Amino acid sequence: MNKSMIVQKTFPVQGMSCTSCAARVDKTLNHQPGVSKATVNYASGMATVEYDSAQCSP
Repeated sequence: MNKSMIVQKTFPVQGMSCTSCAARVDKTLNHQPGVSKATVNYASGMATVEYDSAQCSP
């Protein structure tokens, strides 16, 4: 991935009812093409995603 194209954004995640839900969302996001890193926080209901904007979009 080209470092100049890496974007970090935070998104709200609705519908998580437990930490297992957050882990599943985290795993799914991390396996998406163009995503270099994703972290999901159950307590805040937010996902922070670093992705290559040339390969994917929000």
